[in-house]
Amino acid sequence: MSFSDTYSSFSGFFVRAEVNGNYQMSCEQQTCYYSWPSVNNNEKEVHRKSYIPLSFGDKVTFTMRTGGSNGEIVDKKEVIVNPHFSEVKAQLKTNTISMSFSDTYSSFADFFVRVEVNGNYQMSCDQQTCYYSRSSVKNNEKEVHRVTSEPLSIGDKVTFMMRSGDRNGEIIAIKEVVVN
Repeated sequence: MSFSDTYSSFSGFFVRAEVNGNYQMSCEQQTCYYSWPSVNNNEKEVHRKSYIPLSFGDKVTFTMRTGGSNGEIVDKKEVIVNPHFSEVKAQLKTNTISMSFSDTYSSFADFFVRVEVNGNYQMSCDQQTCYYSRSSVKNNEKEVHRVTSEPLSIGDKVTFMMRSGDRNGEIIAIKEVVVN
């Protein structure tokens, strides 16, 4: 979570983060608990790795209050863990397919990604492990790519699927690219 560091100097300032109603971290004025705060250009960013493994559909709630932990709510944000692909590509010239997504998803116990060309398996990732591909992570963005097993042709359909569970789990994000 992030907010103006100016708020931290206000008497009674309190902010709390929960996952599905379970406490994760909080800040009371300048002191933050169970988290790592940093300030840049008066913007305070507070983060932590959830002690409860996150899953797709989890609700993360951020509540800001004045008057301490039981004070008046002045702001409340809810975020549903809803994964998506940042980018997907199919490059005819190099016969390369690639995808990128937040590496945070890789820590979810039920995370699975599969890529097919015209219905034929090409590569997959099961949590942190990616198969038949190369992966790299920069700024929490994971990029996975490979040269296809057969040369790509114009009109080929490349399907990128994120699933909850294993390779047969519910599809929660899908992108299709037609090679042109």
